Amino acid sequence: MPAKQRQARPQSKWLTTWRRLLCASTFDSLDELQAFLEELELHNGDIPTSEAFRRGIAKSHRGKFFWNLGKCTRLLRAHAKCADS
Repeated sequence: MPAKQRQARPQSKWLTTWRRLLCASTFDSLDELQAFLEELELHNGDIPTSEAFRRGIAKSHRGKFFWNLGKCTRLLRAHAKCADS
């Protein structure tokens, strides 16, 4: 009987940091990306703003904040800040 193959866990659609998106964006550093988010009033320097929660870009779970990968990518593309756009 062949050994069972373990299913690879799909990459999470929720990010704990924007670091994974940095390489796909036109920003050179996380500070530039954070300044962009603050300009859009989605981040206040420490935590996501109520606007980010209202738009479904961010969520909170067990005291941690998460960002939605797809919505963040679409946000960057909409503002021509995504490297592939």
